[in-house]
Amino acid sequence: MPGTPDIETGVIQFLPNLPGKWLNVPLQAIVEEQVQLPVALINDVRAITLGEWTFGAGRGADTAVCLAIGTGIGGGVVVNGQFHLGIGGTAGEFGHHVVEVDGLPCGCGGRGCLELYASGPAIAAMGVKEVMHGHTTRIGELVNYDLNQINVGIIVQAAKEGDQVARGILQSAGRYLGIAVGNILGVISPQKVIFGGGVSAAGDLLLTPIVETMKERVQVIPVEKVQFVFAELGIDGGLIGAALWARRRCEERSEASRI
Repeated sequence: MPGTPDIETGVIQFLPNLPGKWLNVPLQAIVEEQVQLPVALINDVRAITLGEWTFGAGRGADTAVCLAIGTGIGGGVVVNGQFHLGIGGTAGEFGHHVVEVDGLPCGCGGRGCLELYASGPAIAAMGVKEVMHGHTTRIGELVNYDLNQINVGIIVQAAKEGDQVARGILQSAGRYLGIAVGNILGVISPQKVIFGGGVSAAGDLLLTPIVETMKERVQVIPVEKVQFVFAELGIDGGLIGAALWARRRCEERSEASRI
């Protein structure tokens, strides 16, 4: 699940990017009743992190972080060879790092969160704004000026075609991501930083400003020794990680029952 499912109780604590009322929903028990099988919950990007660390771009790293940039921005953490989940599985909520003090209000209840400036919807909104302001850009042309059709894919396409407005949008998103990742480096000092999610399709158009921003701002961590890589497992990363997590939880339950 996206949001913050409590991995111990199976209850959804917080889920900002899906419609409906999800606060304190006992989802694990609901699904177990429906499928008549043991169920384990995990955040979707934590699952991607586990999959990529085990079989994908994170292989061989003792300490790594993963960011998935899409509808929201999620994350996951591996520290000293251990998949780190924190209290109730909440470790890795990088999308809610504050990158603008007193910035825009966020669905999490805070202000200035990274998601508001670098997620897929945030990037699309910047594209809509540029078109509405009448700036010269391919973004509007690519959708016949139907603002509802502007999304990250369109902006990335325009940027790859050399559109300077689209490149500027990705530069801005990359800068905010660089601020957040720089903060993460200062806390965790990972060997690898893995980028996934739909927005990562922008490739170096996004990665270059991320790394440039970190090099400007991070002076106490050897940034040149950190590997910045893209996820390798694609849309299967979360499925693979969820399967690994389910197996682990089943093994834990079996061992607890035996004891």
